Amino acid sequence: MINSISAEIQRAETDNDRQFVTALARGLGILSVFENSNIALTHQMICERTKLPKATVSRLIYTLLCTG
Repeated sequence: MINSISAEIQRAETDNDRQFVTALARGLGILSVFENSNIALTHQMICERTKLPKATVSRLIYTLLCTG
């Protein structure tokens, strides 16, 4: 699933799609890396799987945790 989310983010950026919310897609990408996973993932593992920068992953994780 993360591959399709990444591809859609790339498409939206290339097409300058103003209706697409990139931050939401990135948050969904983080959630998708936990799909079918029974293990805890480190910050670094999430960065590697989503191909997102550390700072972006940190902010998204913080927001996801704050919102429960």
